Amino acid sequence: MEDNQKKALLELEGSDRHLRNGWAKIVLVVSVLMSLFHLYAAGFGFLPGIGSREFLVLHLTFGLVLVYLMFPIKKGLGQTKIPWYDFALAIYAAYVGYHIMVNQTASHILNRNPTDWDLFISLTLILLVLEATRRVVGLPLVIIAAVFIAYFFLGQWMPGQFYHTRGDLTRFLHEMGYTLSGIFGTPIYASARYVFIFILFGAVLESTGAGKMFIDLALRAFGRFKGGPAKAAVLSSGMLGSISGSSTANAVTTGTFTIPLMKRVGFKPHVSGGIEVAASSSGQFLPPIMGAAAFIMVEFTGVPYVEIIKSALIPAILCYVAILFMVHFEASKNNIRGMDKSELVSGRRLIIQQGYLIVPVLVLVYFLVVQGRSVFYSAFFSIILLLVLAFFAHKFKERIGRSLLYGAILFAAALGVEYILGSMDQNFIRWHSEIAVMVVLGVVLAFLFAVLQKKFKIESAPVKFRLKRAFSRL
Repeated sequence: MEDNQKKALLELEGSDRHLRNGWAKIVLVVSVLMSLFHLYAAGFGFLPGIGSREFLVLHLTFGLVLVYLMFPIKKGLGQTKIPWYDFALAIYAAYVGYHIMVNQTASHILNRNPTDWDLFISLTLILLVLEATRRVVGLPLVIIAAVFIAYFFLGQWMPGQFYHTRGDLTRFLHEMGYTLSGIFGTPIYASARYVFIFILFGAVLESTGAGKMFIDLALRAFGRFKGGPAKAAVLSSGMLGSISGSSTANAVTTGTFTIPLMKRVGFKPHVSGGIEVAASSSGQFLPPIMGAAAFIMVEFTGVPYVEIIKSALIPAILCYVAILFMVHFEASKNNIRGMDKSELVSGRRLIIQQGYLIVPVLVLVYFLVVQGRSVFYSAFFSIILLLVLAFFAHKFKERIGRSLLYGAILFAAALGVEYILGSMDQNFIRWHSEIAVMVVLGVVLAFLFAVLQKKFKIESAPVKFRLKRAFSRL
């Protein structure tokens, strides 16, 4: 994602704080640690000494720290560094997470006899979460949360079925901060176990230039037809939405390119924006990577994620077909033609340049649907393949021989680790033979595409993969 797109995305999500130098590095370090923590948990299980409860606390703690480092207290400040009060809040959020993680299984907590300090920590956790919600999502969701908090204490004055007598402050703080029926309930579990790993997958994929490739492919497919740029916007938003699950990121990534094109060929500005919003919002319903609500459904209903995406596939496709029909009718009504064929990028050129980026998505679907593997394992293997592909696709552009040597060393290392860990306690780390397969597949595919690029005299993708670019999107 380019800098202007990243800036627009942050502003849409509530942040106009553009950090520089050392401040940006602090955020990068926290983002990398959070990503590696979740990647390890997805592929190998929890770290020694960390159970499911500790995992949820660490997930929320990382999130709170990043919110206070990245999102200002209000918009319009134009900050380029982190103010002292937000830095203090980030540090305090880390302390709150540490305290809860250490004490949530203590005997006095399990016996519902928290100390005054425990209750104070729980109270400040609630306030930190509410303030983080206000900064990222906005005030409406905070008001909704406040209404339900008020209902907890006012239930004894409520009529009929709304009456209850549970409104005790100690009980409220204990349940919200130290049990799985409060903050660390089903939604945060779905976020920690499923949503984040897919966000990481989408961030890495987007950092390789996949978004621009989807747009160019869509333009190649529909650009020359009536209302072509608008139809391409629908298709590219669907493709990007199927691997990101975020309507905001989808709209910014594709809309930056497609909205000006739609306006250029004759669509009115408000129509262009409406088409992009409709297509981007629908992307979170399109498998294989759906929005966060799908993963919450998994936890609440107990229905496997693969069954949910099977059920969502046909309605999602029909949704996009309907949007395409509306675009076609609008173009016909206003006699809006498509783009000239000379303006479109060659489809063969696009596939040879970056076609390998489609393979991790296919691998994700293969592990989910065909192999029946869990969501986090499927995402983990796809990320491993994507990282190998992105790295070697660029390296093969420089030196093929040396890159093949690096690939062989990486494959040997994966096999060696598998052999060593096979004779050790599997509770320490759960190694998977698929990791070596993903390494081989990534190196071979990158090599084949490098050979094709040389044979057809096509330059490799102009995007140079950088880890900093990937983690800056989290």
